Amino acid sequence: MSVLSVHASFFIDQMRVSELRDMMAEASGAMVGLALPAFIKLPDMPEYADMSDVKLQEHLENSQGMRCIG
Repeated sequence: MSVLSVHASFFIDQMRVSELRDMMAEASGAMVGLALPAFIKLPDMPEYADMSDVKLQEHLENSQGMRCIG
């Protein structure tokens, strides 16, 4: 998986966000003993919106072809 890390953020193909979140939970669990939360920022969603894997999948299916503006 290709990931670009910038400060405390990651730029990744939106189809792999759930996979990255799982990897981050596993890594933080191994380092500090608990899975730390990872927040998701998608182009048309508030930054700290609660985004379960199910909601993420629904969002991706409804926004096929959408690109980040900027």
